[in-house]
Amino acid sequence: MERAIEEALSRYMAEAAARNLLRRALASYAPKDSQPQDPGEWAKFVEGPLWELLRTHLPFRSMPPELKALAARLRAEAIPPRAEEVEASKGERLEEPVDLEDPKARAELATRLARLPGAVGVWVQGQTGAEVRAEKPLAFPAVAHRLLSRYASFYVDLEEGLFLLRSLGQGHVALLARKEANLGQLLQVLRRLFPKEGEG
Repeated sequence: MERAIEEALSRYMAEAAARNLLRRALASYAPKDSQPQDPGEWAKFVEGPLWELLRTHLPFRSMPPELKALAARLRAEAIPPRAEEVEASKGERLEEPVDLEDPKARAELATRLARLPGAVGVWVQGQTGAEVRAEKPLAFPAVAHRLLSRYASFYVDLEEGLFLLRSLGQGHVALLARKEANLGQLLQVLRRLFPKEGEG
């Protein structure tokens, strides 16, 4: 985890400076005698001590996108399964294979995701085509292209709302939702999706 944080920081400062900043933030972490132990604690560390120290060294008004995405991924990993998902797992697999090269499958997935509470826009992108469902014209956020190659899934809090993305082999599924939407529920839905066997 320390390496991932250093890589994110090194986009804004020299690697040696990034390592030094991380060490200083870890030294200020409570409890003093240990490092963060699980994804939830690491997310709190990134958004707390690390971010507070970083903003004293660089003129950021808000957390840079790479750190935001890293914290979001850690929070997603720490989100416990909802009660209904635990029940479902007893009788069925939660993983959902998707074929992004089948136009009908793309359309069905886009329509289903667009019905999620709080969703205002959906992109289902394969190599051979895409399906878009939106209340109004949408632009694919530029930050997504930089982060897509580094993370399997992430979300970013944008002015327009919550932007979530799941990389699926040679394609991806993206979702724009209202800020008041249930982030945990949306992340869980996207994390179930996997490329169909033989793709990616």
